[in-house]
Amino acid sequence: MADESEIEDDLRLYEIAHDYLLQAMNTIPAKKVDDMLTDWAKGHLLEEPGEDQVGLMTAIALDACLFAPSLSGSTPMSRFLAGAKTDDPQSRQALKALSRSEIRQVRIHNRIGPDLIILKDMISNDRLTLVDSDFVEESEGFDALMRLCKLDSGRYILISFPFALTEGSSEIIDGFYRPDKGIINPYRCACAVYKHAIRDGVVAIPQRELTEDEMEVVAAAQISEAAAAIDEEWEAAKDDPEKYAEFVEELRRVSDVDSILSYLQIYSLALSGLVTTSSDNARDICTIMIEELVRQQSDDDAEPEGGVEDLKREVAEAVEEGTLNAQCMTLLENVLAEADKKRH
Repeated sequence: MADESEIEDDLRLYEIAHDYLLQAMNTIPAKKVDDMLTDWAKGHLLEEPGEDQVGLMTAIALDACLFAPSLSGSTPMSRFLAGAKTDDPQSRQALKALSRSEIRQVRIHNRIGPDLIILKDMISNDRLTLVDSDFVEESEGFDALMRLCKLDSGRYILISFPFALTEGSSEIIDGFYRPDKGIINPYRCACAVYKHAIRDGVVAIPQRELTEDEMEVVAAAQISEAAAAIDEEWEAAKDDPEKYAEFVEELRRVSDVDSILSYLQIYSLALSGLVTTSSDNARDICTIMIEELVRQQSDDDAEPEGGVEDLKREVAEAVEEGTLNAQCMTLLENVLAEADKKRH
């Protein structure tokens, strides 16, 4: 049994590896993920997926895109790892672990400590020790197809979304199994299982609830992903009048206080360099939405609930609390002043 310091080291490697994983995921165009989901799901879904299912489906498709081999055999992940340079010993270990990820069909066996889970490899019958604190007692006995990375300690970390295998998806894996060879073409096998799960409904494995800090990290990652997708779409639209008109029309359609606050948050993060989105693009998008809110209010000739005054109050409070950059208020005031000039 490993001592606590060794496990702490592995937990730190787990965190570093996941930071790199998020960076690699951010290199995948949102359209590529959407296209894969559309290809897998169109005309085949048993029922319309809810918001939670859409999130699970997206996580699965993102993994498939990240590890999709090109004609040369390289993947977006391998190309990212080849370009990742660091002098930090732990970061090098994490990168090495990510470079040897592998697809394994496993069963969650039991917990042997606060941060360690025993998995049984259903192909080799090996017992694998997973560095993890998320699976709960109710998850024991679930089968899953996991993308695992082996650390220098011999323990493993999980870098894919864990969902439960059903009888149908297990049969798919059986079709890729060969005696003495294990799973042949693991990537194609994984994609076949992913497609089946998306069409039949993704069955999540029970896990502990996230803490407030962890929820903030997840929210930040979601914002970063959304910001990158919006930025990419805006860049493509700027040089295409038809796309630009469609994009602006969609922005106007969703221009309410909550949506503007969300876009202002992206603008704030871009100003701080916390997302790769162009702050100029984010500013332009916010400007269009604020102008639309002013126009709607002018047409109504009244201050509706959720109008400009509410937006000003929300932005002022957020700036005071430090959750929005002060330039967000400056932008809002400038747009409102310009709109007032046009009215008079």
